[in-house]
Amino acid sequence: MKVNFNKYFEIFKERDIFPSLISISNSKSTSVSILNGEVVEQKIADGFSISSDAIYQGKRGIFSTDHADKDTPLLMADKIIESARFGKEYKAEYFLQEKMKYHRLSINKNFVPATLKELRDCALKLYSEFKSLDPRITTCSIDISMTNIEQEKANSYGIKAKYKINAYLGSISFICKDKDDTRSGSCSFYSLKDLKDIEEKAHKEVHKALHEAIDFFYSKPIKSKRYKVIFSPESFSSLLSFYLPQLSALSMQKHLSCFEGKKGEQIASKALSIKVTPFEPSINSSLYDYSLVPTKEFDLIKNGVLQDYLYSLESANNEGVKPNGCGTSSGEGAVSFLTIRKGRSTLDQLFARVKNGLFITGISGLNSGIDEQTLQFSLPCQGYEIKDGKKDRAVSMIIVTGNLKDVMNNIVALADDVNEEMIGKTPSVLVKNVAISGQ
Repeated sequence: MKVNFNKYFEIFKERDIFPSLISISNSKSTSVSILNGEVVEQKIADGFSISSDAIYQGKRGIFSTDHADKDTPLLMADKIIESARFGKEYKAEYFLQEKMKYHRLSINKNFVPATLKELRDCALKLYSEFKSLDPRITTCSIDISMTNIEQEKANSYGIKAKYKINAYLGSISFICKDKDDTRSGSCSFYSLKDLKDIEEKAHKEVHKALHEAIDFFYSKPIKSKRYKVIFSPESFSSLLSFYLPQLSALSMQKHLSCFEGKKGEQIASKALSIKVTPFEPSINSSLYDYSLVPTKEFDLIKNGVLQDYLYSLESANNEGVKPNGCGTSSGEGAVSFLTIRKGRSTLDQLFARVKNGLFITGISGLNSGIDEQTLQFSLPCQGYEIKDGKKDRAVSMIIVTGNLKDVMNNIVALADDVNEEMIGKTPSVLVKNVAISGQ
């Protein structure tokens, strides 16, 4: 749906609403869901949303809706005024006022669209190939969708930018049963190319989903003590997603971060280097942040030393520095996509280095098991015992405890097995002296 930004800005200004930011999202999705060989859902859907962020009489007002017609500008103006009555004091400087250059992305240059029938045939073909991987599989579900998303932002200072992405998304899940024990496993993947590529990704990831289920039949805890632990890319990225908010500049300014005043200082092991990489070909690539500030590549942590904070336009203005394209609607800084510098060792070589320890492949309880202020955590997890330098039996019903600061400081080495998780590209990570509660 096309929107006349100027019409909105004109009406806003007539109501003394200035400055303002408008965000539009148009999406189209074609999807198929297969359960035990049967098509349980297939649909073609369009989505639309429009939101506004503005200042009225010195206070911030926000409103969003999934519908737009000739009356929407007036409705939005009324709702902004209503919202601002209860909003916080806000500055015009928190809106981008000068035009800036945006990076050019070509991640979808080779994207080949598919029909609903082609998606359905692909999903059914994958099911027929995966259903017999193990006789203990009782349920197999496969979802494949093709999505097109167009995002556009503009503000009343004449700044405008847009971004488009096409992608195939896929997921596989299993339920497996062995006598009295039932286990489940799942995996997700995506492609920026074509159906052939999404099939290849499915074949690459399916064994991860299956082994997440069948390896843990009748699994037991490991002995309680401190271990050398290798965190898989998935489990390490889960922990990292709670560590990164502590690097938000606004959190520093509110004195809520344990890394306040630590820029240029060692906050992690010298083995850890993290770079913000928003232009990597990914479904999470980004050209601009919430306030239309262009994203940029920069070192966040280099050899354990904190290089910079994550700045929004608001937090940068508060300090009188330039933002680095990490702004969110709350004013906090966040990373759209990052890359952790991988190590030189293979995962098997890390197992050999550990000799006896633990390989954690899954962590749960993240929403309640981590204190976001102190970074103390106590989380249920599962994985594999490392015995005599090799991955051995599966273990479950164990709890990993500690502090994320200690985890980052105790990193010994990283593997070269880079996976792309939601947060970015992450390898397996070897950490010493990790407390595990088991039997």
